[in-house]
Amino acid sequence: MDQIKPDHQFDTNTKIVFEIDQDLEAVRKEFLEKNIPMRELKTFDNYSFWLCDGTDPEGNVFQLKKKKNQ
Repeated sequence: MDQIKPDHQFDTNTKIVFEIDQDLEAVRKEFLEKNIPMRELKTFDNYSFWLCDGTDPEGNVFQLKKKKNQ
């Protein structure tokens, strides 16, 4: 069986979304401090969540999602 090279990046359009209760900006900052690439926080009009995308070491995109305060 062939081994996957350590710097291999997977090519997929699947995004895993994690809904969290913690402060999203604090979690984003913690991930950045651990050298996990994270994008800026974003939201959309008439959408109940804040979002932040990141990339894992294999190149997979994931998203953190936090419900906005009512």
